Amino acid sequence: MLGKAWSILLAPLGLSIAVRINLLAAFTSALASGFLYLVAHRVLSELFEDRWCAIVGAAASTILGATAFTVWNQSNVNEKVYTISVLVIAWVTWLAILWNDRKDDLGSERYLLGMIFLLSLGSTNHLMSVLPAPAITLLILFTAPTTLLRNSFIIRAVPLILIGLSFNFVLPIRAGLDPVINEGDPTCESVIGAAQAIYSNGMVGCPMLADNLTRRQYQPPPVTQRKAPFVRSLLCTCSILIGNGLGVWTRPPYLGRAELHLAYYLDF
Repeated sequence: MLGKAWSILLAPLGLSIAVRINLLAAFTSALASGFLYLVAHRVLSELFEDRWCAIVGAAASTILGATAFTVWNQSNVNEKVYTISVLVIAWVTWLAILWNDRKDDLGSERYLLGMIFLLSLGSTNHLMSVLPAPAITLLILFTAPTTLLRNSFIIRAVPLILIGLSFNFVLPIRAGLDPVINEGDPTCESVIGAAQAIYSNGMVGCPMLADNLTRRQYQPPPVTQRKAPFVRSLLCTCSILIGNGLGVWTRPPYLGRAELHLAYYLDF
């Protein structure tokens, strides 16, 4: 849904849909880098009195993070859900720092509410978005645990969670329209069944939607069951590690890279 809205927004530019969606990845990754700069600057400001140390250090760490091979690859040539989740993680981390700095101020709960909404909303994009949740929970428990027990906080937090998770209703609505690409076919017979699956994280309710939400199709086989001969697995792992380590460099092969790839593909 976000990709569709973004594509419509950029339609007047005359760009192809592929370019528009790739720009979404670049844009969200750039925003994430901005939030991570703020986080790094705040942390370094506590360690160094000289403000330029914090500025330069935060800028350097942000550039290193943004240009890391995987981040750069996902941000411009391989648009998926990951850059959006990274944005959620970075945004939530910055809100956590703001809350920790101002937790004794009136109205500081709005930072916690913002984090809760972003985590709920981000989970409908990819469960990677909720990775900061354990750390944030520990931060609250160690600094201001009574905040979670306030009625005023709970009354406002619950609707935000429900609204954030409600974006999963897009799955059965879209599936019901019989689209050309309908992976998992999360069709539901009733709104109640869909709601049960969404708000129970697939424990009850619409079976097809529940399977999608719990990522049942991604369940791996038991660890005791080999999926390939050991030698082939070793060659594949080494090939991936060396390929990612060297990135997209065009210099002549070295360190046995070409030979290793050849051995892997011949074995395959």
